[in-house]
Amino acid sequence: MKTVLIYLIGLSIIIPYIYTTIFQTAISFLWFFPICGFSLLGLVIFLTVYFIVSHDTRKKIVITFISLAAVSIFLFTRHYQMQTANNLYFKYRETELTKLISELSSFKEIHSLRVNEKASQYLDKYTKFKEEASESYNGSLDTTATPEEKIIYIQKFELIEKGLSDTGVYSFITLDDETYLTIEGWVIGESGYVYCEDVQPPCYAKVWNRVGDKWFWFYK
Repeated sequence: MKTVLIYLIGLSIIIPYIYTTIFQTAISFLWFFPICGFSLLGLVIFLTVYFIVSHDTRKKIVITFISLAAVSIFLFTRHYQMQTANNLYFKYRETELTKLISELSSFKEIHSLRVNEKASQYLDKYTKFKEEASESYNGSLDTTATPEEKIIYIQKFELIEKGLSDTGVYSFITLDDETYLTIEGWVIGESGYVYCEDVQPPCYAKVWNRVGDKWFWFYK
C-alpha cells in the first residue's frame, strides 16, 4: 500500500513537468490548469493518505520535503520548461514549417490565411476560380486573371491550406519581412513561430526567443 502511494505521489509530481516540456505546445495551453490542478490535488490526497498509513516519521519528512521542492522547482523554472517545449516542437516540425515558408515566399499574392476560415478575400477568390473551373459553369466570374493564373492560384491556395493543417498552424500573416505562423490563440493574445528574413528578432511580438536560424517562437 505504502509503495503504491509513493509511486502515485511521484506520478503526481512528474505529470506537470511532462505536459509542460513535451505536450503543451503541441496540444494546448488551456490544458495547463486542469492538468496541474488535478496533479496538485492528487499529490495532496496521496500525501495525506501516506501520512495516515505510514508510521515512519523519517520517510514522511523526506517525502514531504521532496514534494515541496519539486513543486517549487516547477513553479520557478516554468519559463525554461516552456522554452524547452517550444524548441522541441520546432525541431520536430522544422522540415514542414520550412517547406510552408517556402510555399508562402514563392506566392506573395496571399498575405494571410486562417484554417477553416469561413470568409476572406483569398478564400472568396479561390471559391470563384474553382466554380469557374467547373465544367457545369457557363459564365465568367473573373475577367482580370488568365486561366493559367487561376490554376496557379487554386493550386497554391490548396498547398498553403494543406501546409497549415499539416504543421498544426491555424493561421499565418506576413508583415514586412516577417511571417507569423500562429499555433495557438486566445482572447488576450496568440503564440507560434515567426520566420524573419533579416535574422533580426521580430518587431511585432511582445515576447520571443530564438529556436533556429531565422526562426523565433513568439507571443503577441
